[in-house]
Amino acid sequence: MIFRNQKGAILTEWLLAIILFIFIIQLAFPLFQLMNGNKNQLSPLLFFYHQLEIELQQATDIGWDNQSIFFSDTNNRRISISTYGSHIRKQVNYQGHEILLRDIEHFRVSGREDSHLKVIITLRNGDSLEKYIEITP
Repeated sequence: MIFRNQKGAILTEWLLAIILFIFIIQLAFPLFQLMNGNKNQLSPLLFFYHQLEIELQQATDIGWDNQSIFFSDTNNRRISISTYGSHIRKQVNYQGHEILLRDIEHFRVSGREDSHLKVIITLRNGDSLEKYIEITP
């Protein structure tokens, strides 16, 4: 006949369960940090807007139509930011092709009389942005 200590078996089971629980928690924390890490990043729309705002603050001779913005920079280069298919691109002296924003559905530019440029962008995933940029005459 084999005698077992029931209290020891329960204690061993509890210790094993606690060790397993701690191990799972240690593996789960990095996953939670990865999932929450993207929330601290700037969205592509806001990044594009801030980049555009910085360039227009330093620009001269600013012009626009419905889907394009044209200006000269401090080096007298002619810069255009316009739609190209489902992208917004930047060209310098009407050459080159730098993609600034992808997967756009809607891009509109309009001006106001009080030196503001209205920019409306909608992405295919539903994100949208409508901002006013102050331009100096």
